[in-house]
Amino acid sequence: MTKVLHIYPKDQALTARYVRLLGEAAGSAMDLRAMEQSAEAWKMCKDWRPDIVHLFGQATVHSGPFRCVVSPCGTDVNTSDCFAVIARSHIEAQRLSEQGARRVEVVLNPLITKTTDFAAAARSTLAVYQKVMDSDPLPLMNDDTRRLLAVALKAAICGDRRWVGDAAQDLPGTADFRLLYIYASLEGVLPLVEKGLRLLDISAPQHEPSESYLPEGYRKPESMAFKTLTEQLQDIRSAGPSLLRLTEIHQGLLNPRLNEDLLCQSLDEKGMLPLFASVLQLLREQTLLDEGFCPCPPDDNGVTKSLRTKLKKHLQL
Repeated sequence: MTKVLHIYPKDQALTARYVRLLGEAAGSAMDLRAMEQSAEAWKMCKDWRPDIVHLFGQATVHSGPFRCVVSPCGTDVNTSDCFAVIARSHIEAQRLSEQGARRVEVVLNPLITKTTDFAAAARSTLAVYQKVMDSDPLPLMNDDTRRLLAVALKAAICGDRRWVGDAAQDLPGTADFRLLYIYASLEGVLPLVEKGLRLLDISAPQHEPSESYLPEGYRKPESMAFKTLTEQLQDIRSAGPSLLRLTEIHQGLLNPRLNEDLLCQSLDEKGMLPLFASVLQLLREQTLLDEGFCPCPPDDNGVTKSLRTKLKKHLQL
């Protein structure tokens, strides 16, 4: 269950009342706790480790492993490092947007308008929390979820569970299918993951629709399966790696008609062999490419590290 900590300023009776009534209306949908800003609130952040810290008014907190949501409540606050900003009216939302705030949501405050109630405010606020938790899912994925992703991709690419060998043992374990589906969808490989799960005979829940906050300029990866390897590598060089691009390169390397010597010679002449060696290293990590299908030795160097970081931060806000 998602853990949310509400922190509100001292000596703000109206804000404190709003937070209390909002929490009561939310009920048990999420694990909600509320505290006045103090040293104890920061200690709670460290000890309880909430998933989301929701700051009201001019309340502040040190950065941490949580995701931050801010409700300015009519005050001027810094919104640059938060996942979402919740305005109490459409007028405030417009003002915040004009000031440069991003990902502004409107949750009408029942204490200042009779057009809503706390039940509706709680539903809207919880929806924002869910959207926050469905954004940039990779850092939230545990080891079992990451391993299941790689194993499912390999099974789907190879078309047979026998290709994954012992890697499928003890799966799915504690894998979070919701995060798995969201990440796979945003990376353009959801059909492959679903196919892989079927081949692995893993009983999984259906993929439910979800909403995510996405970084500016995000574009869902598009297939280049019918392009040459050179074109696929050029795309990685210019746009950065995506799981879709990596899976398509992996599939191409399984072609029995592939002449590995000629491929490496061609890439070397085009100055792309070092990049290809780095991509092969990513394929070993992300899709469990077998060494026997590597036309040249994979290379884990500075270029590989840069590509790995870009893939990891592809969805970071």
